[in-house]
Amino acid sequence: MGIISTVSLKAQASAMMEKEGTATTLLKSISMASEADKLEKMMLYSQQKVAVILNYPEPQLPDPDRGFFDLGMESLLAIKLQKELEDELGISIPDTTMFNYPTIREIAGFFVELIAAKNKSINGKEEDLPPNIATMSEEEVIRTLNILLPPQK
Repeated sequence: MGIISTVSLKAQASAMMEKEGTATTLLKSISMASEADKLEKMMLYSQQKVAVILNYPEPQLPDPDRGFFDLGMESLLAIKLQKELEDELGISIPDTTMFNYPTIREIAGFFVELIAAKNKSINGKEEDLPPNIATMSEEEVIRTLNILLPPQK
């Protein structure tokens, strides 16, 4: 049993490192891209995630302008997608995000803003709030501020 546990732990650790490497690569790729390319890269990544969650056949990707629920995503799948994106991108995503940004294109734009805000706060540059803050719920504003202003230790 000890060998199986060790193998299982190694597999889990390897999967976590691979996931972190993918997220780091994606975040660097988005950070270094031109403004026009940032949205395209995030949109492609989001399309691929949605395609996996909705069991699309391999090369097929969902229409980025169709609503998540029109694509067949139910509430539980939306929550699953949100949690996976949080884990993979290392950002907090407000619970209402999937409903406030109901298409892949809209959610990709929101993620690009969050990633840019996170990068600016990490790099110590003066931070502008995301331009859509006026339309955010109180919970979204609080979670966004938590990303921008991590707790002091």
